[in-house]
Amino acid sequence: MANFLSLPTLMLCLFAGWTTVAVFITSVWLVERRCHEMASWSAGFWCGAVGVLLLALRDHGPDVLTYGFGNALVLACVGLLWIGFRAFDRQPYSLLLALAGAVGWIATYLFIPRFSADINLRVIAMSFLIAGYSLEIARTAWAGRATEPLPSRALVAGFFASHALIYLARIPMVIVQPLASALDAGRTSWNAIVTFELFVHAIFAGMAVFALIRERAAYRYKIASEIDSLTGVLNRGAFLSRVLDETAASRLGGALALLDVDHFKRLNDTHGHGAGDAALAALGRRVSGMLPVGAVFGRMGGEEFAIYLPRVTRGEAEALAEEIRGSVGAMRIAWEGKELSLTVSVGLCPLAGGVRDVSALLAVADRALYASKRAGRNRTTTFEASAGESALPDDQHAVHGFGVPG
Repeated sequence: MANFLSLPTLMLCLFAGWTTVAVFITSVWLVERRCHEMASWSAGFWCGAVGVLLLALRDHGPDVLTYGFGNALVLACVGLLWIGFRAFDRQPYSLLLALAGAVGWIATYLFIPRFSADINLRVIAMSFLIAGYSLEIARTAWAGRATEPLPSRALVAGFFASHALIYLARIPMVIVQPLASALDAGRTSWNAIVTFELFVHAIFAGMAVFALIRERAAYRYKIASEIDSLTGVLNRGAFLSRVLDETAASRLGGALALLDVDHFKRLNDTHGHGAGDAALAALGRRVSGMLPVGAVFGRMGGEEFAIYLPRVTRGEAEALAEEIRGSVGAMRIAWEGKELSLTVSVGLCPLAGGVRDVSALLAVADRALYASKRAGRNRTTTFEASAGESALPDDQHAVHGFGVPG
């Protein structure tokens, strides 16, 4: 195996791979100078490339340069990749911690003769340090899924975690069968296999960086196309698309509600459009925090919002609608030294009678909403849709109405 996987050849391939990745990442960073993660990743891959080149020349140069500084640069590479992933997720990072492994390595190599003379101690130390940084990269990539669920995050986490395990596996090997010298390590099959894995890992790391950048751009474009920028909730198109998918996939009931801010024009005319925007943003935050898991919430336009509640009974939907109406009415919104308040009227349509046409459900909820308006606002009114729903008179659907007049 050691002959099949020639160590010097693998080292040169690793140097070529890391250099290629470093060139491409550097070219991106030169265009996006404010992108801290690209700067860190670029520096990391250049350190790795120079480090493995020095290690490849270990038979042709002084040990302090090849084994000492070569390994230190490889550790700097992994540390810089780590803070690059933290910068990618806008997490705080420390350059000191990123380079602590490299600095500690070279200091120990230079000032502790037993360490520089013992290949087994060096293998154990290098294994722990590489594994530690790799596990931190895996943890950082995995934790970022909570705020930005990019598909490649799981792959990055899994690959760097496996990279750590492979390096840790070297420790029992040198404990059970200690190496006599550095030349001995070069002849072992496991060292060639680990170097080959490092080559594969280097190529994967470069591909992962570009994959994450591409996926982030696509994710942000998707979010921008679906989210209302003022309120942070779904826009009309995204809301309708989600509800269509939900109603097509589920036959377990639910309800559709429309909310409309009462006297919104008066609010704008009295306090200005900035106050109206602040009120809508506050309403979006308040309602979003009250909805159960699986609910779909969107802004339909202007001061009108919609909520789809899957798998709820009419009674549960009415109770939640009333809770939302009351909570919004209790809000006080600070605006230019004043406290603003607002109320909402709600129109509710339970999914009953086999009706799954979203347009028909919206039409029924809309009639219920305007029944609340006509009854004095700040109310919840429920209309039920029936099979074949189209444009039946309002009184044929009115089931329940309650609220506080005003």
